[in-house]
Amino acid sequence: MTREQVIERLTKIYEASKPAADSFKMRIVVKDWKTPDGKKNRTYLAIEQTRTNSTHYTKKEYGYYDNIANEYVPGKHNVNDNFTFSGERF
Repeated sequence: MTREQVIERLTKIYEASKPAADSFKMRIVVKDWKTPDGKKNRTYLAIEQTRTNSTHYTKKEYGYYDNIANEYVPGKHNVNDNFTFSGERF
């Protein structure tokens, strides 16, 4: 699985998870990170959910993509699973 395919899969989870209520806001978080010596180079993946006029904040981390080894490393949640942000199957 390439980096682009992992991000595309995360986008499918996000699209299936969009809340019906406008008061909830969700966003995809894709952050690149590498060590100064260049031995580690990763792209971290997550989806965040907030609510308007509230302190509600939820973040689900979907692991990272190792840009050196060119492989996906799942976290607590996996982009290959067919579950929405709330845990429903799609």
